[in-house]
Amino acid sequence: MNILLIGFMGCGKTSLGEKLAEKMNFKFIDLDEIIVQSEQLSINEIFNVKGESYFRKLETDWLSNFEGENFVVSLGGGTPCFNDNMKIINSIGTSVYLQLNSESLTDRLVHSKQKRPLIESFKNDKAKLTLEIDKLLKRREVFYNKANIIFEVSNMSSSKLDYLIGLVV
Repeated sequence: MNILLIGFMGCGKTSLGEKLAEKMNFKFIDLDEIIVQSEQLSINEIFNVKGESYFRKLETDWLSNFEGENFVVSLGGGTPCFNDNMKIINSIGTSVYLQLNSESLTDRLVHSKQKRPLIESFKNDKAKLTLEIDKLLKRREVFYNKANIIFEVSNMSSSKLDYLIGLVV
C-alpha cells in the first residue's frame, strides 16, 4: 500500500507525510527533494533556468516509473495538475488531498522562508498573495478533488492523524 499526499503548497504535505510514515512504519518520499537532488538545483532555480514545463516533465517521469510498496509520498502542489498525473497518482496508491482554505494557506506562506516560484513575487503584499493563492487554488482543486480521500488539515492533532490512518488502511 502507498499513500500519496497532494494539496496546495504550504498545506503540510511534507511535515504530515513524515509523521504519517513514521506512525505507519512506511518509508517517506518527498518528490520535490528527489528532483532537487537529481537536478542539483533548487525548485526555484529549475523554474528559472529550465522552465516550469521541464519541471512538470520530471514529476511525471518520476511518477510513471514509481515502484515499491509501503511508501508515503509528498507530491508538489502542482504535480496532480499536469500531464494526466492524477490518473498515475491514483494507480500508484491511495491519494489524499490535504485540504486547507486560502486564508490559512496565506498565513502559512507569507512567512515561509522557502522560495516558491509561483508566489514569490507576491510575498511582500499579503492581500495580493491571498488573491493569487485563491486563484491558483481554485484552478488546482479540480484536480485535487479527484483524490481518493479529501482530508481537511486545519487544527491537526495526534488523534486527527490517527483518524487519517484509519481512513487510508
